[in-house]
Amino acid sequence: MNVNQKGNIGLLKVIGDLYNKGYTVFKPFDDYNPVDCIAMNADGKTFRLQVKYRSPGRGDRYEIAAKSMVNGKGVDINRDLIDYWAVYL
Repeated sequence: MNVNQKGNIGLLKVIGDLYNKGYTVFKPFDDYNPVDCIAMNADGKTFRLQVKYRSPGRGDRYEIAAKSMVNGKGVDINRDLIDYWAVYL
């Protein structure tokens, strides 16, 4: 499984978890956005999320990459545009 496939699995799991917790989740139209999704709670407050997938079993420590993969290329992440990180193991 390649990096983009793993990222899609992580994103789907995070979206499902947020939906089950009562959030409405919006996915960007294309893959060139600084966030993977935007979640809105019942009060209308929104949160910009960057989702990362990590395989379990790499110890107790997980690093958050400063890059995202877009079309097989590493693209720098602007951390000022992200409210929260969601990590799916």
